[in-house]
Amino acid sequence: KNGKEKKTTKKKTKKKKKKKKKKRKKKKKKKKKKKKKKKKKKKKKKKKKKKKKDKRNNINNNNKRDFKSGED
Repeated sequence: KNGKEKKTTKKKTKKKKKKKKKKRKKKKKKKKKKKKKKKKKKKKKKKKKKKKKDKRNNINNNNKRDFKSGED
């Protein structure tokens, strides 16, 4: 038998069953939520309103005080 003749009687090769590759679920990358920095509310310091001393009144007050001290 020649080698040529052999080629015609091809042995049927069993088709290998392709193993199905399990599709790996791609892990969804969780988007990191940027934490919003909470702006610290600056506590507004209540400015104590300086009472404008009525200078005219002041003179009187001083006088009154003087009188009072004199009375004692």
